[in-house]
Amino acid sequence: MDIRTPMNMQAVVLQKYGNAEQALTIREWPKPIPKPHEVLIHSEGFGLNYADVTARKGLYGAAPPPPCILGYELVGTVVETGTDVPINLLGKRVVSFTRFGAYGEFVTAPAKALIEIDEEMPLGDALALTTQYATAWFAFFRSANVQEADRVLIHSAAGGVGQALIQLAILKKCEIVALVGSEEKKEFLKRYPIARTINYRTSNYPDLIRSSIGPRPIDVSFNSAAGRSFKEDLNLLSTGGRLILYGASSRSNIRPVILANLKLVWNMGLLIPIKLMLNSISVSGLNMLKIGDDQPDRLKACMLELMAMYKQGKIKPVLDSEFPVSQVAEAHRRMEEGRSMGKIVVKW
Repeated sequence: MDIRTPMNMQAVVLQKYGNAEQALTIREWPKPIPKPHEVLIHSEGFGLNYADVTARKGLYGAAPPPPCILGYELVGTVVETGTDVPINLLGKRVVSFTRFGAYGEFVTAPAKALIEIDEEMPLGDALALTTQYATAWFAFFRSANVQEADRVLIHSAAGGVGQALIQLAILKKCEIVALVGSEEKKEFLKRYPIARTINYRTSNYPDLIRSSIGPRPIDVSFNSAAGRSFKEDLNLLSTGGRLILYGASSRSNIRPVILANLKLVWNMGLLIPIKLMLNSISVSGLNMLKIGDDQPDRLKACMLELMAMYKQGKIKPVLDSEFPVSQVAEAHRRMEEGRSMGKIVVKW
């Protein structure tokens, strides 16, 4: 196979937990070797996700301890294959999901976790489809089974997953209630046909929703915050309502880790299954890392479905910003401070 590159590579390495400037460094790192069923990809660039921020702070239990390489998705060219991988993948431009490691110049990934993409496809579009849109697709179609005209509540609606959920909800003719953290983001979302956009930092969103719609107005909540909002959303659900939990951003600024976890559990409260039955509501959690680990075929089918929707013009990822790898700390700060409105891309 093609082994033209040296044994080492450049990588953005998480050296220690902390702020972006102190925690992240670009350094030499051993180039990975593909195992059976894996490929080696020479990266063009990778995307940022909020889980990267929590991992950098030591708040994401699934992440490897430092020093390590973070990252969930990349675009690049297949330069080497392990055993039991079709040889025709060599030289193909692909977008791939990874279980960490995407911040490297070279990345190994399961052959089932990637799809081929056109040379003309923008880097940001491809990266967004892999993690943000895959999360939204699984949450929307599999976890929530959203029906036409459902009323949906979307947290962090101006972010990557939030905008993906908005676009899917528009296709289903849903009534959308969007939560954002600034007036700038509220203005930004005017591009979409949203029934109500609420700045949760300046208003009590549950009271505002009830006063304008009714006592239990929400059919589906897509919640990326957890904490107190989990209980508040449960109380907003209609009969047959579904709450999909796919993040816990409310704990991101709490230290130490044990305190963050305890406060998160305390704020979410006690969930009694019999109450779910009596009120005919359901709660579902979504972790795309576990989907990738245990159901790679479903992940690939999801990516192919999203690519088809993209080519048909049904969905369109929004690029927030693109940074050179030398400015990866600045990219992290933008994500951490909640300033992003779409996909953040880091380019080699």
